Amino acid sequence: MQLTNGLLFIACGVTERVNKYLNYVGLSCSRKTAHIGLATLGKEFEKKLRDLFGNDDSKVFLPSICIDNLDFQQSIHTKSVGRSSTMFHGTWGYIHRLPREFFDGLDHSQLTLSALKHALKEGISLEVHPRHFGPTSASEDHFKSTLKSQLTRVLLSYIASSNDKKHPLPTHPPPVKPIKTKKADLTMLKLMMASDNSSEGIGDVLSGLIQQSGMNAKDFSTRLQVLEGDLGTCMNILSLCELRIPAGYSTTSLAHILSIPGGAHTMWNFAQSIFLHHWGDQTNRKDTGAWRILKALGIPADKPVTKRDFTLMITNMEKIHEADLLYCILVVMGKEDETLPEELPAMSPSSIEDIVKRTYERFLSGDALDAATDKKQDKLINLLLRLRDFATVIETNRATKAGDTGRLMYMWKR
Repeated sequence: MQLTNGLLFIACGVTERVNKYLNYVGLSCSRKTAHIGLATLGKEFEKKLRDLFGNDDSKVFLPSICIDNLDFQQSIHTKSVGRSSTMFHGTWGYIHRLPREFFDGLDHSQLTLSALKHALKEGISLEVHPRHFGPTSASEDHFKSTLKSQLTRVLLSYIASSNDKKHPLPTHPPPVKPIKTKKADLTMLKLMMASDNSSEGIGDVLSGLIQQSGMNAKDFSTRLQVLEGDLGTCMNILSLCELRIPAGYSTTSLAHILSIPGGAHTMWNFAQSIFLHHWGDQTNRKDTGAWRILKALGIPADKPVTKRDFTLMITNMEKIHEADLLYCILVVMGKEDETLPEELPAMSPSSIEDIVKRTYERFLSGDALDAATDKKQDKLINLLLRLRDFATVIETNRATKAGDTGRLMYMWKR
């Protein structure tokens, strides 16, 4: 127990002075012993990483690597000559190994580097049409079910409850293509003191990855390697590849690396753009943007111009969306001027479904937006557009947590 606590205290940033007291009362080991334990764990994970990259499954397809930049500061309270706060720029990450069953139904010849190069070559002559990215009739029907499920969820949370538990109401959209629930096989990489914020830094990161994999540069360059990161990391990898063209050797061309933006990073970028688009003008008291909803809810929030806390941004968007849906439901019920009940009254499932249907047709359907556009009701148009845009972000977040790739792809196409 003492050794476990000592390792946790280092990770949590407990000062050495507090650690000495905890060691004195028998709750923790000494700081020296904890560092020895960290070194031992590091050697074990180093061997584990080498084994993962060298086993038979990795010969079929290398484990995908996910990296991200990490900036942390060593703060000095009492500064002096030679003693000042220092900012460290590093990169952390992990490898994700897919289960063997995933590859059993795939053609292994299509998972090679030569297959990727052939596909990229054929992609040059591919004709791209808007219909390839636009929504389909199936996705439109699913989005309608998504909006109704969000309305039902808000109604059951704040307005009423169902008096018939045998008749369940849909608070989630129907599943489309869920993946099997299985614990992901993740292994952390060693923290690298090299930043991925530049082409030079990403080169040092790739060198560190080769060193940790236990493979030489020649073997590493002959296998297809999927690398996930944020948009900046992917752009820096492409920039480094362009700087090395023409490359005389495959080990320096980096042609075997397929960089793709991570799902969470992609969602955050889209969510931030949508949030900023609907934020509004805080200097205009007549403005009805998203900032006014947060202010009315008593939530202090600044304009999300920087990417600091994505979880808080998504949470605020969800609260704004629920407040908008709640107002629309109350308008349909004719109770927009009444306060919410402390105890939810019971209603029949048919009445709840009827309210949800009427709310959808009045505020969330395509006809509602067309009618508001024809009447040139600018504030109503902004509300209807915000409802639809925020609904896609909320559904994307929930579909990701639920592990439903079909629901996720439907939202990306919107």
